[in-house]
Amino acid sequence: THPPGPPLRVYGVPGDSEVSVTWEEPTSSGSFAISNYQVLATPGGATCLVDAPSLTCTITELTNGIAYTFTVRALNGAGWGPYSDPSEPVTPQEPRDPTIMISGSRNPTDDKRVFADGVTTGLAGEVVRARVHLAGEVKYYNGSRRTVNAEGTFRWQRRTNKKVYLYFRHDEARSNLIIIGPRP
Repeated sequence: THPPGPPLRVYGVPGDSEVSVTWEEPTSSGSFAISNYQVLATPGGATCLVDAPSLTCTITELTNGIAYTFTVRALNGAGWGPYSDPSEPVTPQEPRDPTIMISGSRNPTDDKRVFADGVTTGLAGEVVRARVHLAGEVKYYNGSRRTVNAEGTFRWQRRTNKKVYLYFRHDEARSNLIIIGPRP
């Protein structure tokens, strides 16, 4: 009895601390149908296991900024076949394009105060700047800055009775625009 041959054309797509690995079936499945595939990351030896016929598997908890190669082997009733040729090197990265999403309203306990809560990706420790437009004014102006905390969030507030149009910027990243109504 024969185990399967090596899987072919292994390819990795980098994510944040992970790589999604795909491959093609071996030329020979050996004496039995293939039941599983195992992917091995080098360096580090992280693995993932999938049931055939799936030809993709994501290895997580990798280190961003390190180049990994991936090999795949197939299992049938006769045992594990040899590992494939390694993939091209793949380097997981934090998301390159930072994002900012905000939501906000009037403070229910202090109706002169408006606030916005921001959620970001890729901006922990960075400074974001409010861009504010109040009803009756001609254009947006720079509001106060906020430093994004380690969780990627921030809170902004100010006192005004007017309707507020608000978004945040960091370099080229812009948040969505929110509009907070005037004081009732």
